[in-house]
Amino acid sequence: MQKATGVKVSLTLPVLPSGLTADGVNVVKSAKKAGVALDLVNIMAMDYYRSGDYGAFAQQAAQATYNQVRGVYTGASWGTIAVTPMIGKNDDGHVFDQNASRKLVSFAKSKHLGMLSFWETTRDRNACNGALVRQADCDSVIAMIPQYDVAVADFTEGLSAWRMWGRLGWQEIRRRYRRTVFGPFWTSLSLGIFIFVLGFVWARLWNQNPKTYLPFLCAGMLTWNLVQFIINEGCTVFIGGEGFIKQMPFPYSMLAWSVVWRNLVVFGHNLFIFVAVAFYAGVPLTPATLLVIPGLLSIAINGVWVVTLLGMACARFRDIQQVVASLLQIAMFVTPIFFTRDQLGPGFGRLVDVNLLFHFVDVVRSPLLGQTPAGWTWVVVTITTIVGWGGTLWIYSRFRRRVPYWL
Repeated sequence: MQKATGVKVSLTLPVLPSGLTADGVNVVKSAKKAGVALDLVNIMAMDYYRSGDYGAFAQQAAQATYNQVRGVYTGASWGTIAVTPMIGKNDDGHVFDQNASRKLVSFAKSKHLGMLSFWETTRDRNACNGALVRQADCDSVIAMIPQYDVAVADFTEGLSAWRMWGRLGWQEIRRRYRRTVFGPFWTSLSLGIFIFVLGFVWARLWNQNPKTYLPFLCAGMLTWNLVQFIINEGCTVFIGGEGFIKQMPFPYSMLAWSVVWRNLVVFGHNLFIFVAVAFYAGVPLTPATLLVIPGLLSIAINGVWVVTLLGMACARFRDIQQVVASLLQIAMFVTPIFFTRDQLGPGFGRLVDVNLLFHFVDVVRSPLLGQTPAGWTWVVVTITTIVGWGGTLWIYSRFRRRVPYWL
């Protein structure tokens, strides 16, 4: 009948890491005895009721089954073997996770298995709905197994694509100021007027020498704007790049590098304000002035992880953007931008020492004023860089794959 109708016959059998059970082997032998040509022997690689690597167990079961089938059907190939694991939490309480899946896929490709499937379709959604109505039926595993290699590759590939994110940054600046006379210098002009007016008025109110206060205010405002705009734009980086993310595969960090780059370009435009102020006030050029370069690099390096982290958070929870914007407005007035740390006195001055925003402002402001940032500032910036990147990689490795679904 099989030869006449072309019916394909497959057997789905229970299995252990040691291979088919005795009953399973007997079923295969019965098929051989009846003259049935088997197309597949599909093993249910699940519920072993033993501790260990369920990915390795599935491979061992496939190898053992292959040997058993060849013992009955001489000349049977790996194409006769199919493997079906239970993804997520098995009935025995053990977990077949994504690392186990990757191992099994690699094994299947190397052996050219006849089929690789999984039990069951609704489990792939990681949700207890539809056909799955009992909690015990759910895979109980959040599909957030870390993929550190993917996360690191995303950031390194994003950095190496500097031509792309450099062009994206320029394109965004041009888009914002298209058909204007002064282009991005409109921002510089409005900021310059604000600094000059506020500087002279507050210097008068606080009995400060304008030639001392104006450079301090100008350097602080320029750096604050750089930090503030990076943070604010970070909240919308993935939302704004939704079209790219949904249509093509690329390192998402490229969008973060673009945000940091274009804000550095705007900072360069605004720096002309400080040049004018420094010329008026006679701010000296000292060897410490060169420290503005590592200061800007520190902001850029930290800006990438901040943008990435906020981009994911705001893509998932849209209200966070409003919260961040409100907090930054308050932070500008409690961070020594318009006043010096010493004016707060020794008690409140200690609070400034734990204000991360102050240190990232001062790491650029002090060199612009010809001064060396305090040692504690460099310590805080360094620790923030290490902890920030470590935490971002930990989160990004788990949630990067979710970004397209949040948009």
